[in-house]
Amino acid sequence: MLAAPFFGHRTESGRLVVCALQGFDENPNFLSSEPLPDEVSDYQLGINSFLMPHAVQSVEDGLMRQSAVKSATYCTTVDLQGETCLFYIAPEIHNVPRHTGNYDHIQYRRGCVVASLATGGYWNSALRGVCFRSWMKGHVCNQTVWTGGTIGWRLSATSIPVYSAPNIKVNNVKDVIVGTGIDDPNQLSTLNPDFFSTGVKFVSQSNTETYSCAVAVGHEYRNLIVAANYGTRYHSNNGRSAFMDTMLPEISERPTMSRSDAVSAIINLHLNGPAMDVW
Repeated sequence: MLAAPFFGHRTESGRLVVCALQGFDENPNFLSSEPLPDEVSDYQLGINSFLMPHAVQSVEDGLMRQSAVKSATYCTTVDLQGETCLFYIAPEIHNVPRHTGNYDHIQYRRGCVVASLATGGYWNSALRGVCFRSWMKGHVCNQTVWTGGTIGWRLSATSIPVYSAPNIKVNNVKDVIVGTGIDDPNQLSTLNPDFFSTGVKFVSQSNTETYSCAVAVGHEYRNLIVAANYGTRYHSNNGRSAFMDTMLPEISERPTMSRSDAVSAIINLHLNGPAMDVW
């Protein structure tokens, strides 16, 4: 016997199922399929009303260690051997801040988490992503996000949960790189990072740019990239992002060389710098 409210439903194959509504709310707030900008900002700043359930913690930890989306701290474009390449710095992380106690860049790390969850429609189609989304919107239901209402809501952008959705065409690309942030999560929802694919998408505010080549570089390129961008972190920057901001601090560097000299130095360092270990 079911202890929770329930209703009958017929699947697309014609099978009859019973859908339980554990933690049912008479006035649900399921009016959008993604968190609002304020909810994203609250998460990045750590001022959420509800404690983070273990299921959500595991998603955050995994995406901090190995994010599907690279969030560049600095980047610029350079014409290299006949094609325009994106040179970018994206720090790696092997331990999560909660374990190390180093919270200096927590807002940036959590921006990476949000960007990864938005990619490929993950928080609309994968249960772990939906759990994270429901927590951000306050649907915690006594420390558990594994509720009938949440599972029913997983593919729904309406006030009434539904259990099916049309297939969304996903664009496989080798890398998705975010600059200062994104204005709309739908910029990422059709992009699926896949190591074996080709092409690179750079997203910054409302801009989405495509490159065939992206080069991850170290901190020794930082001042050169700033000079190549006339004193800014990014070659493409329209101001503060509307949906999710990487919350990086203002830079104190001031370019000490011209853009042309900086670009030449980047190319020279890339082509003639220390060789990578072939293994």
